[in-house]
Amino acid sequence: MTPRYGGYPAKYQRAGKVKRRAQPSRRALLVLVLLAVFAAALKVGVTRAVFSDWEGIRVYLQAGAWNNCTYTQGYWKNHPDVWHVQEIAIGNETYTKEEAIAILETPIGGDATYILAHQLIPAKLNVLQGADPSAVETTTADADEWLIEHPLGSDPSDPDREQGISLAETLDNYNNGVIGPGHCED
Repeated sequence: MTPRYGGYPAKYQRAGKVKRRAQPSRRALLVLVLLAVFAAALKVGVTRAVFSDWEGIRVYLQAGAWNNCTYTQGYWKNHPDVWHVQEIAIGNETYTKEEAIAILETPIGGDATYILAHQLIPAKLNVLQGADPSAVETTTADADEWLIEHPLGSDPSDPDREQGISLAETLDNYNNGVIGPGHCED
C-alpha cells in the first residue's frame, strides 16, 4: 500500500505534483477583518472600531449614528451621556469627561485659555461623533499647541491672548455650523 499524505500518494507529494491548500496568514485575516469592519461602518453606522490583541486579531465595534454635523458647547456640557469618550486631551493635558465638563462650566472671566477650551472641547467631541473635521483640522492642532504654550488658567496677555481668541472664534463657527458640515438638528 502506498503511504498517503493529505489524500494524495507520497510519490506525488515528493514530485511536487500536488499543490497544498494555502493557509491564510494573520495579515490576510487582518485585511479581511478590516474590510468587514469598513463595510459594516458604511451600512450600519459604526462610529468606532477598536483593534486590540494583535495576535488574536480581536475587533470591537461601537455602533452608533454617524453624524456629519456639529453641536455647541452647551449641548456637550448638558449631554454627557452622548460623549463617545471618557477622556479628552486639550493642550498637553488629558481630562476625564467630568473634568472637561467642569471646564465647560467654568466662567471664562476674560481668560483666553478658557475661551479657547470652551470651543476646543466641543470641536473635538463633534469630530469624534462623526463631523467632518476638514474645516478646522489646522485650527484644532494650532489650538492644542497654543494651550501647551499657555496652560489652562494662565490668562495670557496680548498679542497671545488675541491669538487664542481668534482660534476660539474659528472653532465657535465650526461648532455652530457656520463653517464645516453644519449644525445638527436638535
